[in-house]
Amino acid sequence: MIRIFQSTDRVEAIEFSDAEQTTIRAIIALTGRPITVDYLADGSVRTGVIKDVTNLFVVNLGQFVYRDGNGNIGACDYEYLTENYKEITEDSAA
Repeated sequence: MIRIFQSTDRVEAIEFSDAEQTTIRAIIALTGRPITVDYLADGSVRTGVIKDVTNLFVVNLGQFVYRDGNGNIGACDYEYLTENYKEITEDSAA
């Protein structure tokens, strides 16, 4: 589910909670960029890597990928979102 937060700016964010196809597709839909999942030797998820021509974002499992109102993307913890934005997610926005 995409969660929506706002201050004077609007930020949409999705948690990188697993490497399931639905999560990866949702991140791609949000960012418009591909994501590569890195795995540990035991097969567990290590990180997600989102890159374009000029930027590379490393997202740890449990962090959020966000896109702001200007189209900029990044990665952060849930606490950053709640400290800087008011969540306005509605069931219809999911």
